[in-house]
Amino acid sequence: NNPGMEIVMKIGIGISTYGRRDVFNESFEAVLKNSRPETAIVVSDDGSIEGPPFIYEVAMVLENENGGIARNKNRLLANLFMQQNVDVAILLEDDVRPTAKNWEDTWGLTALINGASFWAHGDFPCVHSGLYSRITNNYTTGQCIAISKEAFWQVGYIDPRFTRYGFEHAEWQNRMAKMGIGG
Repeated sequence: NNPGMEIVMKIGIGISTYGRRDVFNESFEAVLKNSRPETAIVVSDDGSIEGPPFIYEVAMVLENENGGIARNKNRLLANLFMQQNVDVAILLEDDVRPTAKNWEDTWGLTALINGASFWAHGDFPCVHSGLYSRITNNYTTGQCIAISKEAFWQVGYIDPRFTRYGFEHAEWQNRMAKMGIGG
């Protein structure tokens, strides 16, 4: 409530990728174009046959053997929170293309306020959940997720037992909601 007060937070963007080099390149360019220069960017390649993208001069690249989506995103979370020491980690799929300048500020602030934010598909209805006192959506996805360091330490990693896309994000969000995290 102090108009002169500035919120300072360190934001990190983690991009998970596997195999879709052309899709990744377009998305990566959009992230660079629309994000602040001081925002940490880490890319985790999950064992793509063609190898990881060659972008070492502008982003940290983690090269891994294929271990599934949950493990790949967990590598990003570990790097962003424990090595980059960010206050908020934003996880992006390799086909997400931010279109607004400094887009990560809004996602970061929302994560600081609510603990976490999941992108909800605009074509599906929102559901109000009195149990958690939050507005939630049954159709959130893993395309864009922001989580604060504090919430991460409470809820932990994405469950690596899920090896296919979709269920790991829903389980992680449900775990957060049960703890009162998310919005």
